Amino acid sequence: MKFTLVNQPPEVALSNLQASKIDADGRWPPHWGLAVNKGIARVLATGKDYNFQFVCGLVVNKEFAEQHPKVITGWLRAEIDAHELIRKEPARAAQIIFEAWEKKIPLEVIQRDVESALYPDQVQPEHAEVLKAGAEFLSRNKMIDTTPDIDGWIDTRYLAGAR
Repeated sequence: MKFTLVNQPPEVALSNLQASKIDADGRWPPHWGLAVNKGIARVLATGKDYNFQFVCGLVVNKEFAEQHPKVITGWLRAEIDAHELIRKEPARAAQIIFEAWEKKIPLEVIQRDVESALYPDQVQPEHAEVLKAGAEFLSRNKMIDTTPDIDGWIDTRYLAGAR
């Protein structure tokens, strides 16, 4: 299979899918769910199909983090609390997200995303591997100039202080 890799904002990609200007899109929640919900796409595979998780993390300027560690630990404490709510009460969490997003994303899309994702409260070795694979992909496809040192980039000191 041949393809051209193009970086497009989610809204542009969804419009292009709907107009048949592109044949496929690789996206993260809630955008893939929105495309399915609108009937303009179907999911061919997810990272779960290949034991490859979607990883999110807090990215902060190193100088800011060092000058304001309480801000970082407070944010992470809020993240941990949110993860707990999502795990224990996914329907309530989805409703809160739906309201916060001003009802612009259908509730059923948010519910599907909330129920299908994992919300760990620590950084596991496999998370670093996902980040490394992503960075290598971006570098190989000339979307970034150099592959970052992921192991040197991950700093869990603030996470430990948020517990």
